[in-house]
Amino acid sequence: MHADLIITGTHVFTGLDDEAKPLSICVKDGRIQEVVAPGDVQRFIGPDTKTEDFKDAFVCAGLHDAHLHAFHSALYSSPLAENFLGENEADCVARLEPLAKRRPNGWLLAQGWREYRWNPPVLPSKHSLDAAYPDRPVALYSGDAHT
Repeated sequence: MHADLIITGTHVFTGLDDEAKPLSICVKDGRIQEVVAPGDVQRFIGPDTKTEDFKDAFVCAGLHDAHLHAFHSALYSSPLAENFLGENEADCVARLEPLAKRRPNGWLLAQGWREYRWNPPVLPSKHSLDAAYPDRPVALYSGDAHT
C-alpha cells in the first residue's frame, strides 16, 4: 500500500534500540504504516506520495507530550498565588497569611510543597487549612503540580 508521506533521515530514533540510524518512516492516513531502511522505501512510493528528507536532523516518530503546566506556570509566578516549599504543613499554612491579607476574598492558592522534604515527611491535610481559613477555599499544590 502506498504511503501518503515518507520521512527519511540519517538519525531516526525508533526506541527499539539505543541509537538513531538511517531510516524511512512511511505514513498512511496520519498513522505510521511502517519504518524501513531507506533502500526499502520504493514499494511505499506512489504517484501522490509526499517525501521529506530531514538529512542529519534528529527524528523521533510519535514522541510528544501534551502534558503542559501552562496555567500553573502563569498562575504561580503571579501575585494571585504563593510559591514555597515550606518546612512542614503548619509552615505552609502560615505562609499563606500574606496572600490572605493581600487578597481578602476568594481562593488562596499556593504551590511548591514536597512532603518528603518536610519534618515530619507527611502529606498535608485539609484540617490545618480549614482551621486557619474556615470561610475560604484554599488549594496547596505540590511542587510538581500533580498533587
